[in-house]
Amino acid sequence: MARHLRYWAAPFGISVLLILAYFFGGPVLSGIVAPPLNREYGLLENLQLLILLAAIVAAIRGLRVADDVLGRTAFALIAIVGTFLFLEEMDYGLHFWTLLTTGTATQSFLNIHNQGDNIRYMKKGTDAFYVLFFMILPLATLKVRNPLIRRFVASPMFITTLVAAFLTSSIAHFFDDMLGNQPGSLRGNIAEFRETFTYYCFALYTMDLLARERRRRAGTRVAQDGMPDEMLARR
Repeated sequence: MARHLRYWAAPFGISVLLILAYFFGGPVLSGIVAPPLNREYGLLENLQLLILLAAIVAAIRGLRVADDVLGRTAFALIAIVGTFLFLEEMDYGLHFWTLLTTGTATQSFLNIHNQGDNIRYMKKGTDAFYVLFFMILPLATLKVRNPLIRRFVASPMFITTLVAAFLTSSIAHFFDDMLGNQPGSLRGNIAEFRETFTYYCFALYTMDLLARERRRRAGTRVAQDGMPDEMLARR
């Protein structure tokens, strides 16, 4: 039960509540989810930042837990990617700085993903990678017992996460089409609901990897502690 809550039920339920609040919650709830002046100050966008921050913290912890170059490299890459996404999502702090210094909520475009067609290419690339890494690879390696593969391959439960993300996106687009693209700060950006799920998947994998690394290291220590004294002396 707890696994289902973590991998799809809880994030799906929260996403649906946010969608309903945005489309049917009136000015108050809709404004909380995505304020009319700038969606960047809303609950949805800041939830994305919290999720990415959780991934970064987990990756940094992983750097301390990992006891080999491969593990540290994996967590370092995750931390770098997470930090880049975090800064991109908050526009490198520019919209917060503008609000604090001028008192106005303006939309800034210092980030890379809002330039030209970058966002379209990045979404397509992310979708392809997620299908490969979180769906195809877990299924293709179900019977593989290679320690290296088992160490890094995603759990098959991530398939439920991706299905939930697809359903979330479909629900959001259904209401958006049904209501005729109603005015709002997410008009033309309904994919933000799916994007939140995308970041959740990234953070959840990082936390899973950290938990695996802790179990692996604990197992290594148990094996070392159980070695005869003469074998330890040779090491």
